[in-house]
Amino acid sequence: MSRQPPARGASLVTHVATEMRDRIQAGEFAPGQMLPPLQSMADSWNVSRTVVREALSQLSSEGLIHSRQGLGVFIPDVLPPQKLELPMGGDPEDIIRILEIRLGSETEAAFLAARRCTTEDLETMRDALVRMDNALAAGDVKSGIDADLDFHRAICAGTRNPHFVALFNFLSQFLSENITAARHNSATLAGRGADAQAEHRTLFKAIEAGDFNGARRSARTHVLMTGRRLGLTLDDGELAGDD
Repeated sequence: MSRQPPARGASLVTHVATEMRDRIQAGEFAPGQMLPPLQSMADSWNVSRTVVREALSQLSSEGLIHSRQGLGVFIPDVLPPQKLELPMGGDPEDIIRILEIRLGSETEAAFLAARRCTTEDLETMRDALVRMDNALAAGDVKSGIDADLDFHRAICAGTRNPHFVALFNFLSQFLSENITAARHNSATLAGRGADAQAEHRTLFKAIEAGDFNGARRSARTHVLMTGRRLGLTLDDGELAGDD
């Protein structure tokens, strides 16, 4: 198997651990199989034995391998559940990847919320909108970000599917960075903050009216416009709101 060069900014230990993790989780090693000797793996990656040893230590802490005294390193009979990880380096390409995930998840969340949300969900969304209005008027970026996240979390809750909420909570660490950058850009460009808030209100009105297709279109437009406020263009034929 050919080895890929380390991602920009990644340490050799992280690079080796990531490749080994991917191979193990892809099933390239059978349950109970012994890994190649330490020196063989070091030669394969053209790194030192110390690098491989530290990478193995990471995988051991994750339960993906275990050592048998005097025998070697083995794959366990049963692998632990996989954890979702999204390496982020802060490059525009990384931001676009997160926005593309938002494009898929948030549009469908809006669609389902328009069909399933409760009065309590709508009230939570409405409250978040008011808080965003107040934060925008006061120039309080941090409070605006918190309210923005609460608004989108309430939409996910309105799907009545807890997996949407779990996915949103996981993505929140990246969404917060997206929203922070977009709001700081909006603060320096007249009207941008008001534009984003108008998109939120259009989305809310569609959900409140039970217009599930309109909610989907509004959510899509909002994510695409978030990308534009970040100076990025997503690979999408045209804005959903243009037709």
